[in-house]
Amino acid sequence: MDVPLLQVRNLRVEFRSRGCVTYAVNGVDFDLYPGETLGVVGESGSGKSVTSCAIMGLLPSPPTHILPGSSALFSGRDLLSMGERELCRIRGCDISMIFQDPMTSLNPCMRVVDQVAEPLIIHRGYSHWEARQLAIRELELTGIPDAIHRGDCFPHEFSGGMRQRVMIAMALITRPRILIADEPTTALDVTVQKQVLDLLRQRQRDLGTAMILITHDLGVVRRYAHRIQVMYAGSILEQAPTEELLANPLHAYTRALIAAVPNPAQRGQLLPTIPGLPPDLHVPIRGCAFRERNTMGHPERCLTDAIPLLIEPSPGHTVRNCPGCYLPSEN
Repeated sequence: MDVPLLQVRNLRVEFRSRGCVTYAVNGVDFDLYPGETLGVVGESGSGKSVTSCAIMGLLPSPPTHILPGSSALFSGRDLLSMGERELCRIRGCDISMIFQDPMTSLNPCMRVVDQVAEPLIIHRGYSHWEARQLAIRELELTGIPDAIHRGDCFPHEFSGGMRQRVMIAMALITRPRILIADEPTTALDVTVQKQVLDLLRQRQRDLGTAMILITHDLGVVRRYAHRIQVMYAGSILEQAPTEELLANPLHAYTRALIAAVPNPAQRGQLLPTIPGLPPDLHVPIRGCAFRERNTMGHPERCLTDAIPLLIEPSPGHTVRNCPGCYLPSEN
């Protein structure tokens, strides 16, 4: 297999404010390989976006504290130990990010074409005229009609789907090696969602970019991701190639997520849910984080005094080895 483009090890992130500590990310490890799409799934508050923002250096400090021992090696260089000036040379150039809400991510006072062109001026040293021509071309590639004229519009003059296409153009114009797409289809209707995701996949293939795709939608990662990483309460519970994980989930939480996907054949019935709430991240987790909500395994067997370790029962498939959640005999 190729050498990982990004290696994250033991990432721990805390938010400290007025004597209160939130243990947002707790020992996350993963690799990202050139050209692949890694799908990251889990409920809100599981640490998906915090993990990505920590890697990009986008979390304000204070209140954010990245604990000693955390590392995120990009081509052998630790992003977490870089100074702001050095990180700025990579952020938006070699590593780009598409945020959840394009309306709040785009500058309402700048014309669209100027926003798309800006990374080329900052990171590549292009003149304003050269950057504008390339920005118009990038907008055309992302499906913006009449880009030479529409590029002079402001973000509020675009629909949600068009704004998301602008975000994609802005993120990819520097030909980044890594793209982080954080819920890139939030608030878009189903038809536009598919158009945006198909566009992302096509542009990713054209450029050979590796992508981290953060989403709540298992249907999206089934279609677009090579591997899936399941997060819960700031930790990775399971990770495997997409088809392997969906066909043979080994953790009770993964099985619960899959079971909660609406089934058209069960029309008229109550939608399946995972009962209860995720654990309070203001309190350090001492045992199995999923114990109180575990209805797919044996909660009475879950660890209460130690964090379950990650094991690799088959090549490329890792899972938390909790006696109440890891039940390979049932698969």
